[in-house]
Amino acid sequence: MPVRVTVVGIFPTLYSMVASCCTYDYASSLTEEKRRQLSEYPDWMIENYKLLLRIYRDLSEFGSSIKLEVVGLDSLRGVLLALRYRLNKGVSIIVGDRVFRGPVLDMKEVISEIKRLQATEVQK
Repeated sequence: MPVRVTVVGIFPTLYSMVASCCTYDYASSLTEEKRRQLSEYPDWMIENYKLLLRIYRDLSEFGSSIKLEVVGLDSLRGVLLALRYRLNKGVSIIVGDRVFRGPVLDMKEVISEIKRLQATEVQK
């Protein structure tokens, strides 16, 4: 059974294009229209977006062994997760019941937790 990894935060509406641009260089994958749209967002939201891209890249090595989902804080599920885990507007990653909070996420800790949960699942 795949390990569930949930990324929660406030992202530009362009985050839906993340999956298609992860295999490309961030700067070269953006069209002029998308660059213009991104320039209209506040700096902290752009940082959240770039962090989301990094998370996708860092976790891509796990492939289908994880179930990665992105939840906007402005959605009902995002609000419920924020209340349950006391999240703020920064990017947070939930792995199992453990929460990793931004603005600086230690992806080594996140990856270590994923591997620990996968090892636990194998032993069952």
